[in-house]
Amino acid sequence: MFAGLCAYAQAAGPAASEPVIIGNEDNTTGWWSAWSDAQVLEGDGSLTFGFYNYSNCKENWFNWLLVIDNSGLCPKDEGYDSAQELVVLRADNYGWGSLYGSTTLDNDYNWDTFKDDMNGAWVDVNIIRQGETIWVAAEIETKDEKEYTYNAMITGVTCEKIGAFLTVEGGHLELYPTPVAEIFGSEDNIVPWWTIWTDALQLEGNGTIHYGFFNYTLGEKNWENWVLVIDNSGLSPNDVDYDSAQELVVLRADAWGWAANWNSENVKHDYNWDTFRADMNGAWVDLDITREGETVTMNAVTTTVENKELHYSFVMNGITDPVIGTFLTLENAHLEIFEAEVQKETTGVATVATDTMAAPVYYNLQGVEVNASNLNTGVYIMRQGNTAKKVLIRK
Repeated sequence: MFAGLCAYAQAAGPAASEPVIIGNEDNTTGWWSAWSDAQVLEGDGSLTFGFYNYSNCKENWFNWLLVIDNSGLCPKDEGYDSAQELVVLRADNYGWGSLYGSTTLDNDYNWDTFKDDMNGAWVDVNIIRQGETIWVAAEIETKDEKEYTYNAMITGVTCEKIGAFLTVEGGHLELYPTPVAEIFGSEDNIVPWWTIWTDALQLEGNGTIHYGFFNYTLGEKNWENWVLVIDNSGLSPNDVDYDSAQELVVLRADAWGWAANWNSENVKHDYNWDTFRADMNGAWVDLDITREGETVTMNAVTTTVENKELHYSFVMNGITDPVIGTFLTLENAHLEIFEAEVQKETTGVATVATDTMAAPVYYNLQGVEVNASNLNTGVYIMRQGNTAKKVLIRK
């Protein structure tokens, strides 16, 4: 129902850093005795947790729990006694709280193996708020590489601020820091046109530029979303020499654009215009700009908060400039940018090994290459040839 969103926000699991241990490592943690620090969100947006879950396997509920309240505090903090629990979600598809009656739960667990599956499993949890609705999406990968999803939708959330923290009973958690997003634009979504720009990414020769971000919109017009600029400079208006750049194409999120290479006949999309504005608010966007010779292709895959997948592409030919650059701008919107990178870069004519022939290369979440022969337990990005995917390494 909402699966997949948490993987986008969390990116890929723990980086090469020490976890915070929540509970007793012998899995004797008593009820309401150990808590993570709270994360706080004001207005629309998202919160993420990524952790290993360990259990003594005696009961289904001896695992992680997520608490969402109106305080932004946890029981370790002074003043928590005045917090109102909106919902407490147990890992085993149960919960309570003032809004639990408005909560819809969904999972694909195998209850015959659930207790053992959860012991040592990696869990990605993403909490997305949009107006009076909160979506919770949990993706679980067991030590045997089985995958489960557990999701909740909570309605009737009227408080301006929400907080979230983890607790555990009969187990312990190894909590890893989550990637920090760059907030681009004003979080009230009041941003005039052509007033802010990301720094540019530059690609020489063949390769791909990738962006991954949450898109938020004022929602009054279709074009009040992300906008991509592709030019021949590798600069953005943040740079003093940008006036000399030539715009190759400017692409709005709503399948429209302009500049020298704009041609509406080269656009493909499967948008539903009746729901487009609502679909784009809080949606995750994977945006790839790929060059092969004189052809540049933009592909955008948008996953809405309701887990609908939307597709939008544009292609332009005859691009002879040795360098292309990209940056993002917007109007009456803001982005939470988690990923902005040149994924593969070559000069001249590219000769790329096939996925099966190329040796895999491993990166942590900071994008730093790590020694493939000496990987610690954790989740990494493995890049092989033209493909990249999340992998769980166990020692």
